[in-house]
Amino acid sequence: RGILKERGPRVSDPFEEIIAASEVLDADQVVDFESITHSAAERLSRLVGQPHDQIAQGFLDGTRVGATPVTRGIALPHLRLKGLEVPSLVIVRSRKGIDVTVGTVSGSVSSTQTVHAIFFLVSPNEDPAVHLRLLAQLAACVEQESFMDDWVAARHEDALREILLRDDRYLPLVLRPGTPTEALIGVKIRDLGFPAGCLIAIIRRGRQALIPSGEMVLELGDRLTVIGEVDGVAELKQRFTVTA
Repeated sequence: RGILKERGPRVSDPFEEIIAASEVLDADQVVDFESITHSAAERLSRLVGQPHDQIAQGFLDGTRVGATPVTRGIALPHLRLKGLEVPSLVIVRSRKGIDVTVGTVSGSVSSTQTVHAIFFLVSPNEDPAVHLRLLAQLAACVEQESFMDDWVAARHEDALREILLRDDRYLPLVLRPGTPTEALIGVKIRDLGFPAGCLIAIIRRGRQALIPSGEMVLELGDRLTVIGEVDGVAELKQRFTVTA
């Protein structure tokens, strides 16, 4: 994973799409690892159409035998499943912390650590290389010096996702009068004329997170999370950057 992390994901890897489509569980109360694993498995079950108890057991078994990376307050439980078309992810944030006990193949307990971020990843069984590259990219995100401070301080689900997105592949935009984004207010998404390969992944309108559609009309105050290819995102940043 260290080698893969240094090489980075391939252009074709759907990392940004997976992050943007991820389910988020913000655990405000004290919970144990098994309970939050079952909650994440229920979310994943709806996404991938496989039994939630099978998914949960796979995560728990992997953790008991030491297959779950746990370090620096982060855990990465992961599974490859038959019959999946694309990877799916459930993100967990716990400000209070969740204790994770990681075992070894022999069955002995190696350590118990308190984590504040858990990433439950499932990927198609047929493509182990993509699975490893996605894990490596997640590992690279959480190893950033400011990650944990940003993670704990994040105010909503979109902010948690954006911490994981690569800076050159996403752009947050807030539609405000008197700024370059004013031109987007009242425009249908299909008429925006964004560069090819760029799309609005999330729209936050007040406290609501909306799923974009081509006929949706953007409104004053909307907060957009745009993802896309490097060149397209760079073009949008230049177009919507406020200059002095």
